[in-house]
Amino acid sequence: MQETVFPVLPGLLVMVFVMPMCCTLEIMMRGLNASPFALLTAPHIFTMFVPLCFAGDMLADSCEAVGAAAYNGAWDEETPSQRRVRFSVIQASRVKAGIRGIGIGNLDRPACSDALKSWYSFVQFFAGLGELGDPQKG
Repeated sequence: MQETVFPVLPGLLVMVFVMPMCCTLEIMMRGLNASPFALLTAPHIFTMFVPLCFAGDMLADSCEAVGAAAYNGAWDEETPSQRRVRFSVIQASRVKAGIRGIGIGNLDRPACSDALKSWYSFVQFFAGLGELGDPQKG
C-alpha cells in the first residue's frame, strides 16, 4: 500500500493543506469579496486534511489490533503451517502502519495537531501584518 500512496501524497497534501492556507490568506485580505475558489477551498484543511490524519491513526491502531487478535487466537488447535502464518501476521503487525509519504512522515493525530498549530500561527502572523499595514487601526 505504501508504494501506491508515496508518490501521490505530496500532491494531495498540497491540495488539502497548502492551498487552504493560501486561500485563508486571501479571505483574510479580501473578506467576503474573496474569490469563490478561495471560499470553497479554505475549509479543506478541516474537511480533508484532518480526516486523512485520523484515517492514518486508525490504520495504525487497526494494524496493532490485528497482531493482538492473532496472538490471542487458538494456537493449540492449529497445525504447524497455520501457526507459521499466524506468527507471520504477528510479525507483520509490529511494523508501524499508517499513511506516510516521502519526506512527510506519518499522518496521524500528533501530525495533525502540529499542522493545525502551524496553520493557526500562519493565520495569526498574517493577521498581525494586516493590522500593521492598515492605517485606520493605527
